[in-house]
Amino acid sequence: MTKTQAILVTILLIVIVGAAVYFLTLPPAPTPTPTSPSTTKPPETTTPTTTPTTTLPAKKTLRVFLTAPIQMDPAVILDWASYQSVQNVYDTLVRLGLKGDIDPSLGLAEKWEVSSDGLTYTFHLRKGVKFHSGRELTSKDVVFSVNRLITIGQGPAAIFAPYLDSIKALDDYTVEIKLKKPYGPFLYALTTLYILDSEEVKQHAKPTGEYGDMGDYGKEWLLTHDAGSGPYKIKEHLVGERLVLERFTDYWGYVNPNAPDEVTILPPPETATQVSMLLNKEVDITYTLPAESIKEMMGKEGIGVSNQLFGQQFVFVLNTKKPPLDDVHVRRALAYALDYDQARKAFLEELTRPAIGPVASYIPGAPKDLKYYTRNLTLAREELKKSKYYAELDKYPIELWWCAEAAFEEKPSIVFATSVMELDPKLKIEVVKKPWASIYDATFKVESTPHIMVLLSTPWFPEVGSYLEIKFHSKYAGKSLVHVSWLLNSTIDKMIDDAISTVDEGTRFSKYRSVLEVINSMAPEIVAFDYGMAVLYRKDYIVSWPAGEGKPPYGVQYMYDFRFMELKG
Repeated sequence: MTKTQAILVTILLIVIVGAAVYFLTLPPAPTPTPTSPSTTKPPETTTPTTTPTTTLPAKKTLRVFLTAPIQMDPAVILDWASYQSVQNVYDTLVRLGLKGDIDPSLGLAEKWEVSSDGLTYTFHLRKGVKFHSGRELTSKDVVFSVNRLITIGQGPAAIFAPYLDSIKALDDYTVEIKLKKPYGPFLYALTTLYILDSEEVKQHAKPTGEYGDMGDYGKEWLLTHDAGSGPYKIKEHLVGERLVLERFTDYWGYVNPNAPDEVTILPPPETATQVSMLLNKEVDITYTLPAESIKEMMGKEGIGVSNQLFGQQFVFVLNTKKPPLDDVHVRRALAYALDYDQARKAFLEELTRPAIGPVASYIPGAPKDLKYYTRNLTLAREELKKSKYYAELDKYPIELWWCAEAAFEEKPSIVFATSVMELDPKLKIEVVKKPWASIYDATFKVESTPHIMVLLSTPWFPEVGSYLEIKFHSKYAGKSLVHVSWLLNSTIDKMIDDAISTVDEGTRFSKYRSVLEVINSMAPEIVAFDYGMAVLYRKDYIVSWPAGEGKPPYGVQYMYDFRFMELKG
């Protein structure tokens, strides 16, 4: 993957700049009155017509901090921040409703049928949906978008490529998708597949590129422009600096009458600046503050705190191909060594809960009673003694990277290093602060991936299968920001494939449990805790925010769904 393709994540902020515009008419000039008779014809008097004074309503603007840079091409998005932005600009065939289930009123498909063998899906599109270009969305755009995604082979393509057999337009408003094999969570997975304006993309595609007749498939243009049908469209995108979205007035679906008219997304500055801007009403939402700052802001006048649960986990991912972490006994020793209670306190204990493994305990399909590691230095030392590296641990210094733009990652990282020192002083862990861009670039090759990195793990869609595939299946190695353990285990791959292809939900969930038990025993990552994301916002300005109230539950990509927000008039 090139650096151009890898333009993505940090912690972007949405700063929307708006001003009320007033148009006032000038009062009419007085009619001149002659003071004495005159033989000279007086000048002709005209009486101006008075135009009623018109005042346009003030533009409602929203300003948000979000990781930067943002990637706006739906075929290459990988990170959470980009999903937050893209879902405002593009539509999907199906979408989660505020209750967490698939709501046919919110997606491009108003109904669908599934064959008895689970291999054929027929979607009926709603009519009259307009792209931002003014063109009507039809079946050919859906076919184009799916083929483009699979051909480019990045981002969410890995979800669909192993299963997709064919897609065709039966008529202008009917699409048929055939699968090679059953895929249990297919409808949930479709919430990550965005539909593009095929003509707009082809019109702006560079003629030369790696995709034959399609040139560059519009990838360069889509870095800073959009071809969507969503409730917002791109007004300006300076990659890594600022993304400005504006309302699309011809949107087909629901938009709160008092939703933002314009949203500005900016990368978050240092902690003190974020706090100052929030208190001074210069920004409306931020979520990257450390625990002490969050506690300090609680109770401040006009400031709200939302504890948003959508599958997040605070994870120390271990590079299983880099010594000494290529030895499972060292990995298990570290898992037993971590002081989980102190790690939770170092974050913000009120927002955390103990983990059951590499999936959040409240996501559909998660076995809530699954046993996980707890601190036990006796067992840790027993595991360490079994390691082939035990006699020379001091020859293998370990680096632990945390993200410079996410200040709350630092203290739990220090707890990790301190815990390991208590296990054995010969195990040396250096805690390293790294900018997100450096972390991002490092994750696509096993050699550049550090020994340990902090990962704030979230699922692509709300079902355990999403976690298992993107984090542990070998097909995601080098293609996913969360597949950085480099486990590359064929047994795990087969178990995941078997579970995912099971249509019956109860049986599928039972198979997930077996996969999780094996993964936990291999310790490719150490989950410090499940957590809720503490989002600070101006409650004196944001009157209603469904995602801030946990609607939809575990709707990871809908946290910043601007059309459902209501701002104070």
